[in-house]
Amino acid sequence: MKSIGNKIASWLSPDHSWRCTLALVLSGLLTGLCVSFAVFGCLEWISLVPALYVFFRASFDPSVPLRRLYRYGLIFYYSFSIVLFHWFFYMYPLEFVGVSPAAALGIVLFAILGLSLLQTLFAALFPVILAIISRGRIVKAHPFLQVLVMAGLWCVREWAQTLNWTGVPWGRLALGQAAMPIMLQTARWFGSYAITFVIVLINGCIAYAFLHANRRRLCALVGLAVFAVQLSLGAFLTLANVTKPEQETYRVAAIQGNIGSADKWETSATQSFDIYYNLTEQAAKSGADIILWPETAVPIKLTEYEYYMNQLRRLACEHESILLLGVFVRGTELGDYNAIVLIDQNGELYDGFYAKRHLVPFGEYVPLRPLIEVICPPILELSQLADGTTPGADAEVFDTLAGGIGSLICFDSIYEQLAYDSVRHGAELICISTNDSWFFDSAAVHMHNAQAKLRAIETGRYVVRAANTGVSSVITPTGREVARLDPLKEGVIMAEIEMRSDMTLYTRIGNSFVYLFLGGALLLLAERVYQGIKQRKKEI
Repeated sequence: MKSIGNKIASWLSPDHSWRCTLALVLSGLLTGLCVSFAVFGCLEWISLVPALYVFFRASFDPSVPLRRLYRYGLIFYYSFSIVLFHWFFYMYPLEFVGVSPAAALGIVLFAILGLSLLQTLFAALFPVILAIISRGRIVKAHPFLQVLVMAGLWCVREWAQTLNWTGVPWGRLALGQAAMPIMLQTARWFGSYAITFVIVLINGCIAYAFLHANRRRLCALVGLAVFAVQLSLGAFLTLANVTKPEQETYRVAAIQGNIGSADKWETSATQSFDIYYNLTEQAAKSGADIILWPETAVPIKLTEYEYYMNQLRRLACEHESILLLGVFVRGTELGDYNAIVLIDQNGELYDGFYAKRHLVPFGEYVPLRPLIEVICPPILELSQLADGTTPGADAEVFDTLAGGIGSLICFDSIYEQLAYDSVRHGAELICISTNDSWFFDSAAVHMHNAQAKLRAIETGRYVVRAANTGVSSVITPTGREVARLDPLKEGVIMAEIEMRSDMTLYTRIGNSFVYLFLGGALLLLAERVYQGIKQRKKEI
């Protein structure tokens, strides 16, 4: 082990920049592959090792300038992001937008390369922050703290991506474990960031062991102990959730009309309505208590069409079913609402609706429009289909005889704050309406469905997910799918669910876990700045 570590140390010396670059690229590509395709998730427990080794070694070496650390960060995170957003290629040739093949290629490349760069420019700062902290007195005195600092900083970076439109929290490390829900259960306590922390910590222990021969036993003990605890807690929490006392159950259905973005705007409203009505009637006759449509299933302001609404009211009343419909609702001067409306089991339209809170940049609005007009004008044609949508302002939980029903629409579901906000407002079931048809059967639709699994575990709620073209699913509070309809198929899925009123720890404390790391990092940075000031005074 010692000789292997020495060879790695020699091979990845900061003096051999091309070797460090190769290690960072391979590590970024492999980690991106794990997050994009959960079937490779087991590799995520080692995929970060090469990158962390480079970061750790360069951070401790005062001769390595911070700008090189930033360059290392750019190399790793750009490699990671390119894989993460590769599925934009499935949008080509954007026939439903009506642009030329050349313009379509430009839009797709702009989406992949531009979005990856946007995420990377910010993320690359974190190896620099790690270096500043590592060169301070506290970490120098206790070098193993570097592993904990890196794990904490990674959590802070993922959380920071939820704060404004420039950050897209699509690449959470927890998604790589979606095929193994047992490894995700501690998200009930601290959110998906707890999973990220454990993954980075274990990778960090391995990297640190190669870097410091005298600490390899400590690294092995810590890494194995953390993994064992994570696995044991996962088994315990899964069992504890499954064996809850039986409660009243309801039969839910998700409708998948398989009308994609390329067809939705060309198909007449009557044709679209007939498809969804027939599938809804099928679900209602099969005993569904709650029936969910996907996002903007019928691309009109359906509630303003009495003929269509009367049919749905009669259907709901006849079968005593609650209908949640993804439709457009008339909004403000800024635009219409992308919304979910509810018809109760008595055929009455609920007084109020849920409006999508997190609009999709360049899909539902265009940030920095003057700049985009200069650097990529064709992308404005893409956004014209939905540009001018008004964002919702609150959770709007539906109060029904079955219980509180919370809603999320598409992009909403990748923001954990919106899910636990709904639960805090009384949601006992979470319904997600989405349109992932732009991405056909690419990794994107499966990653988006995996985000719904995280929301189910974090909130301790059943999640019903209806997508225009798939994936539609019903997910238990432990992240297990009990019903699923794969992409590009028309149909109905049904399952029994419980309305849950208990609150997970994460729902109560929110992202306090991350705030703890943020506070710790700020304190270590402050100590480093203070020591720097003292040193300069001495020199003067």
